Amino acid sequence: MTRMESQAYCLEKKTTCFNSLRWDFRFNNESSTISALLAGLANSSDWAESIDTLYPRLISYVDKDKHRVMLIPETGRIEIRIHYTTSLAQRCIAASKLAGSLSELQSSP
Repeated sequence: MTRMESQAYCLEKKTTCFNSLRWDFRFNNESSTISALLAGLANSSDWAESIDTLYPRLISYVDKDKHRVMLIPETGRIEIRIHYTTSLAQRCIAASKLAGSLSELQSSP
């Protein structure tokens, strides 16, 4: 599966990634903002910010399974990166679960 959609979001496997490790994520609702998602990630105990001094405009969060969410606030781009130790059979499932989690974080007060 290369594309998953829900009422809240769209998740699409990057065409350049044959191993299902990189996924583009976007909200379907125009009122959903990256700033609300950033606030949700910052306030969540399930995610930890990962500082990247090489790319200061890139904001990265890591979960307990070492999956990453990469955000670029200037462009609104959001990418989910599945950790390479996740089995190939579980990568689509992991991406879908992370997308649902991000959707919930964005909508929480």
